[in-house]
Amino acid sequence: MQQQTFWGFRDASGPIAAPLDALLELGAYEALWSQQNASFKSIADRFRDNPDLRPSDLVPLDEARAVGARVLNKLRNRTGRFDVRIHGETEYPERLRDATHPLEFFYFQGNWALGGKLIN
Repeated sequence: MQQQTFWGFRDASGPIAAPLDALLELGAYEALWSQQNASFKSIADRFRDNPDLRPSDLVPLDEARAVGARVLNKLRNRTGRFDVRIHGETEYPERLRDATHPLEFFYFQGNWALGGKLIN
């Protein structure tokens, strides 16, 4: 990841309000995926029903940080340089919200301005 904090907003009608901790959100999102019966649909539905939530609002802080550290090490070993986008931060592509099961969080490699490659 190039940076650990993104600037995001919870309410599109107001100004940028608070930083997002990318490592915390990464860990929380991965922790959501480890829950029983997790799927693109089940996770998307949770956020659709509660649009102001972040992944870290749904996972205990200690768990999110521990999972985030493990995932970060794995990704660095596997991909080297990568970055993330989180729903609610200013560079998240809002067109993704039109998907049937929108992603709250995703990883990518490459230069964002040139169009990176999604990491599976």
